[in-house]
Amino acid sequence: INGAWKNPSCWSPSAAWVDPPAEGMTAGGSPMEKTFLLNPQQQLTVTQPMTRCLLLLEQPDLRMAYEGKVDPFSSEPPPPMFPNALGLMVVRVPSDSEFPLSEMPPKDQIVAVSRAWAMQREVSLEVELTLVEGAESATFAVIPSLFTPGVATRFRLHVWTQGCKPALVAGAGGA
Repeated sequence: INGAWKNPSCWSPSAAWVDPPAEGMTAGGSPMEKTFLLNPQQQLTVTQPMTRCLLLLEQPDLRMAYEGKVDPFSSEPPPPMFPNALGLMVVRVPSDSEFPLSEMPPKDQIVAVSRAWAMQREVSLEVELTLVEGAESATFAVIPSLFTPGVATRFRLHVWTQGCKPALVAGAGGA
């Protein structure tokens, strides 16, 4: 899944990175921010009692952009390779809620959160998605975010599963 903060309609199954637009919705920042739910949200629906998922969020590797442009003998510090701290959150979407989420759910609905928002190329999260007793399916919101609100960049989200193939629905931004 490709996307860009700043425009939640950029989710695309193609292999190319998606650039953030010049205008549009702003990125919401980390879960500590009131604007967190403005981040793109990916809807994930499972139908098995338990589905293990590995989620990988990555940002562009800027080393290629700097190749040949940085003097290795300069006294100036090199530019950061990964200037944005990124992280992930997975939230159970209650059956009586609409998607995308417009309000933060109670803490007991938060399935998993990155240990820290890190200035790295990628962050991963391994989660077990389960059905509520008696339910035929369960819906989750996968919310990638940068630590700082309003920062625009491209990203790619990979989802691997064990147990079943979940239904992925085109992402959306918060209200």
